Amino acid sequence: MRDSRHGYRRPFLTRLATSTALIGAASAVQAGSPVAIPANMLPQGGHFVAGSGSIGTQGFTETITQTSQRGIIDFSSFSIGKSGSVRISNGMGATLDRVTGGNLSQIMGTLTSGQLFGTDTASFVQMFDSRNAGSRTLSASGSVQDGNNGGNYAITFVTAAGTINKEALTVTAASQTRIYDGTTSSGLTPTITSGQLFGTDTASFVQMFDSRNAGSRTLTASGSVNDGNSGGNYAITFVTAAGTINKEALTVTALSDKCCVRQQGVRRDHGLDGERAGDGAQRR
Repeated sequence: MRDSRHGYRRPFLTRLATSTALIGAASAVQAGSPVAIPANMLPQGGHFVAGSGSIGTQGFTETITQTSQRGIIDFSSFSIGKSGSVRISNGMGATLDRVTGGNLSQIMGTLTSGQLFGTDTASFVQMFDSRNAGSRTLSASGSVQDGNNGGNYAITFVTAAGTINKEALTVTAASQTRIYDGTTSSGLTPTITSGQLFGTDTASFVQMFDSRNAGSRTLTASGSVNDGNSGGNYAITFVTAAGTINKEALTVTALSDKCCVRQQGVRRDHGLDGERAGDGAQRR
């Protein structure tokens, strides 16, 4: 069937009696060269043209509830942003969703179908495939409590794309005043003033003066986090601090001493006890 750009409607989903059929169709509409869509994007312009039911939106979730055995729904566009979710409940009936617009449908968020019956309850969770920062995959798992060990439901789990952003750390050098010692070493440890470490991650930070010389100085922090990912889970901003290296105080003391002056057969000793004549000199 030709698409709507040539005057015909193209089917988006066919016979959504089971979640497996829904998931297969959702994968098919991701082909081609899609353009970026908003994270909160949901299907637009949906209305029943055959059968009966309702379409409601709350927040980033759109719920399609079909009350007839068969139904046909037309949408002007059918894309789901990464923060969006669409749930189709049609019991054991069949639904045909048709996209009448010309834009490529993209399923970046969650698209589910099927429903629980009676007092049956579900327990589902999802996990990232790694704890490390970067582009990740979310996998769902769980079961239905139906009094039959979940045997009344055929569950298909679909992964989703996710992202773990780096934890932002601000590490600030400690202000310091010390006496000149000929080095740029500080001895104090910078502190994390914004953000935090998680789990068993540890930090190794140091700080140094910008010069070994006395005067007004700048203290600069450096280092890394040991997180099992070469520090890649943290975005660190280092903040300098003002410091001072005071001059080393030196006291220089002259030593007591004496010397001799010999002149024309007369020796004169100069010392703390005055002048003394000798070696043939006559005293008067």
